[in-house]
Amino acid sequence: MQVTKLWEDLDTDMKMMRLQWLYRPHDTAQGRVPDQVENSVCLSNHADDNPLDTFLAPAFVQFVRGEAAPHGLTTYVCRHRYDGVKQRLSRLSDAAASKYQAAQEGMHGLEPCHLQRSAC
Repeated sequence: MQVTKLWEDLDTDMKMMRLQWLYRPHDTAQGRVPDQVENSVCLSNHADDNPLDTFLAPAFVQFVRGEAAPHGLTTYVCRHRYDGVKQRLSRLSDAAASKYQAAQEGMHGLEPCHLQRSAC
């Protein structure tokens, strides 16, 4: 999953995160395709909100291009987008990969105490 937003719910004081889900190739209708390496994941169009305390551990997803993984993080490679409704796999464009890579690097290192309070 990729964290795309962090906030604290004003009604419940619960720290929350919006996640865009990543699937492993064997969890897609196509299974693994030839250009996917062992630690491949596919970016999906599935997103939802979850309590921050359900977060287990960080990992680094390299969207085709990008920096090396921060020390100590498991690295995954994402070259495809998966549409779970249409059960279709498509290759990420360089522009999309750069966008997701930049978003990930912007979220890296963000601690829960830096959450912005908002009414969602």
